[in-house]
Amino acid sequence: MTYIDIENNYRFKEAFYGSHTPMCFIDLQNGRIMDANLAACDYYGYSNKEFLSMNIREINVLSKEEIKKEIFKAKKENRKFLRLIHKLNNNKIRKVKVYSTIIKSKNKKICFAIIHDLNEGNEKLDILNDTYDLHSRNHVVDILNDEINKIYPKDVEQEKIAVLFLKINQFKSISNAFGYIIADKVIKKFHKILKEDIQGNHIVKRFNEDEFVILVPQTTDLNSIGKDILKINEILNRSIKVYDNEFQITTNIGISVYPDDGKDGLSLVRRANIAMNKSQELNISNTLRFDESLDREVKSIFWIKNDLISAISKDELILNYQPIYDVIRKRLIGAEALVRWKHKEKGIIPPLEFIPVAEETGLIHSIGKWVLFNACKQNKRWQDLGYEPIYISVNVSALQMEEPGFIQFVKQTLKESRLEPKYLQLEITETVSSKDYRVIEKTVKELTSLGISFAIDDFGTGYSSLEELHNLNINNIKMDKMFIDNLEHKGKEEIAKTIISLAEGLSVNLIAEGVETKEQLEFLVKNKCTIAQGYLFSRPVETYKIEELLKKTRNNHKDL
Repeated sequence: MTYIDIENNYRFKEAFYGSHTPMCFIDLQNGRIMDANLAACDYYGYSNKEFLSMNIREINVLSKEEIKKEIFKAKKENRKFLRLIHKLNNNKIRKVKVYSTIIKSKNKKICFAIIHDLNEGNEKLDILNDTYDLHSRNHVVDILNDEINKIYPKDVEQEKIAVLFLKINQFKSISNAFGYIIADKVIKKFHKILKEDIQGNHIVKRFNEDEFVILVPQTTDLNSIGKDILKINEILNRSIKVYDNEFQITTNIGISVYPDDGKDGLSLVRRANIAMNKSQELNISNTLRFDESLDREVKSIFWIKNDLISAISKDELILNYQPIYDVIRKRLIGAEALVRWKHKEKGIIPPLEFIPVAEETGLIHSIGKWVLFNACKQNKRWQDLGYEPIYISVNVSALQMEEPGFIQFVKQTLKESRLEPKYLQLEITETVSSKDYRVIEKTVKELTSLGISFAIDDFGTGYSSLEELHNLNINNIKMDKMFIDNLEHKGKEEIAKTIISLAEGLSVNLIAEGVETKEQLEFLVKNKCTIAQGYLFSRPVETYKIEELLKKTRNNHKDL
C-alpha cells in the first residue's frame, strides 16, 4: 500500500487535474467518489460537483459478484487492470479498462483509478452495441426509410407501415438485483423469442438496453397488428429462464403508422416512442396508438418547462385568493392563496398544468418561496390598511418541506413581511405526511411552536394514520370536495358525517372545501361544520375583491 498526502502533494494534484486520461479517487469504505479530474467529467458526462455526490456503484454496471469474479480472473491472469462495464450519464454502456492502486491518505484507504476506454481509435460509437445486440436510432430509421421508399409513391394509399416501440419494464430492477449481465441475458432471450415467434416479414431490432422496435412493412390490414400484440402478450405470459432463475416481464408498447402518423422514419420512431412513454405514464402495461394530441401534449410540457424558468423574473406569476368563511357568524376569517401563471402569449395557464412540471424540474422551490413571501406581504398590507385581520393559507409541497432551509425561509419571510405567525396557515397534502414522516414532523413542530397553524389538505384522499395526525399536532383538516358532492346519496352523507365527527374527536377545526350549493351549506351547518370555502361563496379572486369583502367586515356588515 502506498501512502500519499493527496491534499498537500501539489505535483501529484497538478498531474491528476491536468491529465487527459480519466482518473478518480474512490473511498474504499463506502464507495463514494471523492474526486474526479476534468477528463473523467468529460468522459462520463458529469460535473465534478455531481461526481462528489455519487457512489461508484452508480457507474459500475456489473454486480458485486461479477466484479469479484473479474478481480479473481485478473489475479489469475497476472493482469494489472480490470475489464469492467461502465455507464455514462447519457445511459450509454462502455467497456473500460481500469488500472487501480490502493493508497493511504491520512486515516483513509483510497482507490486511485485510471480509466481507459476500450473503443477502437477515437470513434464515439459504443463497441458494446454488437456484444449486446443493440442498434442505433439511425440504423433503425434507415431501415424504415428504405421500407417507405419501396411503397412510395405508387401504393401509399393502400399499403402502410406500422412501427411498434416496446419498453421492458423490469430491466433496471433485474439489473439491480442480479447484475447487468443477467438482466441483459433476459432481454436477449426475449429478443430471440420475439424474432422467432413474430411471423411474416417483420423486422425486430433491439433499440436500447431495454427497448425494441418492430417494423411491420407493407401491410394493408392494420388489424393484423392486433395479432402481433396478442403474440407479444403470449410471449410475456411465459417466464424467461436464465440459469436457475425465472423472470416474468411486462412491456409498454407505442404504435405509429405510415403515412398517417409521419412521412419519414425519424418521425415515425419518435411518435411511437411518445405513445410508449404515455402508456408508461398512465401506468398501464398495454398498447397505445399515437395521435396528434400526444404530440401537442409533449410540446406543451416542453414549452411550460422552458418558459417557467423565467416566469418569476418576468413577473408572470400572480396570486388569487379564495375566501374562507365562518358560516355560523357569516364572517370572512381567511383566504387561501392560489398561484396563477399569466403567460405573456398563452394567457392564464392553470396550476394543474405547471405545478407538476415545477415539482419535476425543482422549480417548485423558487415558485413556492415567491408564493409564500407575497401572500404574507399582502396579508400584512391588508392589516396595515386597517382591515380586520384574517389568516392567509398557503399550500406547500413535500419537496419544499424536505428542503433543509425551509424552516429558516419561513421565519425570514415572517420577519421581512412583519406578519404575525398566527395569521399564517400552511396546507400540506395528506400523502405528504406519509412520504417522509420524520422530516415533516420536525418541520411542523418547529413552525407550530412559532404560532403558525397547519392544515391537512384534501383530507380523506390520502393514507395518513390517525396516530400520525395526532403526533403532528395539526390544527386543521380540510375535507375534500368529493365528500360533500352528491350528498343526496345516503353513503356520501354518512362518510361526510364520519369525517366531521372524526375532526371533533381529534379536537381540530374542519374546513369544508368545494361548497357549491345551499343544500351542502345547510348540511354542514346542521352537522356543526362551521368553516367552509367554495364557489357558493366565491371563486378565487384578485386582491381588490378580497379588499371589498374586508371593507364589508370593517363596516360591520355580514359577509354572506
